[in-house]
Amino acid sequence: MEIYNVIVEDRHTDVKVRSFRNREKSIETAKKIAKRLNRHTEDMEEEIVEGCELFITYSCEGDYVSVVKTILEE
Repeated sequence: MEIYNVIVEDRHTDVKVRSFRNREKSIETAKKIAKRLNRHTEDMEEEIVEGCELFITYSCEGDYVSVVKTILEE
């Protein structure tokens, strides 16, 4: 079974993780979170990072939201 984890890494708070079974829903949620946490539009950047379905930095400090696929053994 594939699980998509949305990970929010903000230097001012604890790491937050939300898990989804649907890839599209996880990416949609990650983009909404990044948009909500972003304070300056120019700081938000979607990047290609190996091992991530999606990776978005949303601050000049390097805070980010990512989606990472995990395979659970059944």
